[in-house]
Amino acid sequence: MKITVKLYTKLSMTISILVLTLLSPLANAITVVNNSDGSGYAYGVLEHNSTSASITCARAEGVNTSTTSSYSSTWCTANNGSGKTAYCYNSSAEFAEKLRGLSDHGRLWFNWSASGECTAMQIVNSTNYLPAP
Repeated sequence: MKITVKLYTKLSMTISILVLTLLSPLANAITVVNNSDGSGYAYGVLEHNSTSASITCARAEGVNTSTTSSYSSTWCTANNGSGKTAYCYNSSAEFAEKLRGLSDHGRLWFNWSASGECTAMQIVNSTNYLPAP
């Protein structure tokens, strides 16, 4: 009985490792959904060494001291690596301010309206690594 339990445990761990290895590329995939009305959403893992699939959001702020005018803008882009792309833009200073201080690591999700305006964005920081038993 002890041998059976050890064999079962070893087989179970081997299958678990195999499944995780096979699914890990899928976990980092970029998903882009374009609705028929022009709105949509995209999500995926931020990766800095990605060659084809990518997702990111950025913000820009500027001030002209001679006229005291300023601007704030935010844009998000996604490319699933297979031809589906997304882009949105938002010129709201409040939206740009919310992006300040967010991490550049983790899962990013954003959506846009039919006019191409970024309407929501979320970054979730997490890890796939668990402590050893």
